[in-house]
Amino acid sequence: MMKMLPFFQNGPIGICNGSEGCIDANRQLENPSTSVAKQIPACPEPSGDEIWSRDQEKMGERPEGAYRASRASSIASNGSCTSAGDSPEKGKKGIKEIFTNAFKKIKKIKTPSVKKIMDLLEEQKLCEATQHLIVLQKSLSSKSEEGLNTSQQDVESIYEVLNYKVFSILKDSILLAKTNPELLQQAVEALKEQEKEDQNYMSENPPDPNMPFRPRKWKELWMATVKESVETRMKDTSRTPRTENLSAVGQNLLHMGKTMKEDLIVVVKYIKQLYPPEFNVFSIYAEFYHNYFASQTKKNAESHLEDKDVYLLLSWVHNFYPKDMRKDHVLAEELEKVKLGSLLPSSLSKELEKKYLDREEATIKNLLSRCLDKEIQRWKEEEEPEKFNGHFQSELLGIFVIQVIQMCIRNKQFHPAHI
Repeated sequence: MMKMLPFFQNGPIGICNGSEGCIDANRQLENPSTSVAKQIPACPEPSGDEIWSRDQEKMGERPEGAYRASRASSIASNGSCTSAGDSPEKGKKGIKEIFTNAFKKIKKIKTPSVKKIMDLLEEQKLCEATQHLIVLQKSLSSKSEEGLNTSQQDVESIYEVLNYKVFSILKDSILLAKTNPELLQQAVEALKEQEKEDQNYMSENPPDPNMPFRPRKWKELWMATVKESVETRMKDTSRTPRTENLSAVGQNLLHMGKTMKEDLIVVVKYIKQLYPPEFNVFSIYAEFYHNYFASQTKKNAESHLEDKDVYLLLSWVHNFYPKDMRKDHVLAEELEKVKLGSLLPSSLSKELEKKYLDREEATIKNLLSRCLDKEIQRWKEEEEPEKFNGHFQSELLGIFVIQVIQMCIRNKQFHPAHI
């Protein structure tokens, strides 16, 4: 009877069954320098009963298909980088071909090269590049083939490129959220990968001494980048059109209020959902905008201001900021959670209010004194009182006071309709 090799039933690298002399094929693959042909185990000749039994079993069996790896990197719906799984390939394979395919598959599972990572960075595939770079970093301590050919300096050089690309994108998050959300998402995913790796490192007890480059603290770098971005946008008054009859102080207040409101709306609608909840994205952005706005308001309050600028600044502190802007329907719920507080400390606000009221009191007293002097002079000259609508007015002084106060309010009143 014809001699038959046992068929491997359990995947590309099966186990010879039925004879004690068979050797586990998996063990043979541990030495990749051995040729594929030599890795096929030699089994003693089976008995006639064994052959008949196996022939009967094969009549109802179909050999399992080999699998072909299919690589397709993408950002999954949950925001993480993923790879598509293997897809089955139908068709009968000889045992030699099964071993050959399995050997090729094992060779494909290796540490990514420096060139591969740089190519991914060039293609703006920041998330995948970050994952490969983390693997490459770990290979240095494991002494893998690629790790032996790569130095820590090489890895740090790649990190410099990755760092520059990621944080340059994150700095422009407000602009990219609408114009290029895919690129922004890639940068955020890279940030999340680094933060996850830091958390894994910190959870070890004790942390691995062979990884002195951890933690990299990218979350702290992100916060510093957000702060820099906020301050840059709040300083750039050229983006807000000039409003007539507004001083430089008034124009700056208008610009900061308008910028803060519009940017925070972008954060709520487009940016917040890209990050995990523990980043507290809206809170971070809101606090940085508020802190800058408050610092500039305080700086103005402590300087010498014109009366109308004092009035305008107090209007922002007590009216426009807490009501017209922070009560916007998109921002109200989020801002309520943050509780940013006032633009000015209470003591400084009261001091400014007193200064303003003292000036207003002095102005009205001066006008009233002039009005009385005018009336006294007319009485001395025995002139008739002035007529209004054909009637003599006996409350001229009271009318004049009311008109003066209304004029003062009109000259200083400003409603930020452009916010």
